[in-house]
Amino acid sequence: MAAKPTPAPGPSFIEKPFIRQDPEGTRLMFECRIASTTEPEVTWFQNDLKVKNGGRYTIKKVLDGAGYLATLEISDPNRKDAGKFDVKVKNAAGDCKSTVFSFMEA
Repeated sequence: MAAKPTPAPGPSFIEKPFIRQDPEGTRLMFECRIASTTEPEVTWFQNDLKVKNGGRYTIKKVLDGAGYLATLEISDPNRKDAGKFDVKVKNAAGDCKSTVFSFMEA
């Protein structure tokens, strides 16, 4: 009897989301590294609302060595950019989610 093929694992975080800000304060960047055997779908949420690519928001996902680097970049950040940011990662084998909080000063 032939052995059943092992299903591919769902995605996981190599590095959970973290926040970087450029020295000039003109860009706020949320980054995470993802392990996935197939290209994952990455979705960002701010305070439970889906973030759309465009305007002040740039969403990127690139193959980076052993995984994927997912980035949400916000140009000209302000107090409205404070709050809870979730990143949800999904492929055919499963999904995972992580949260990071942004605190903006007046």
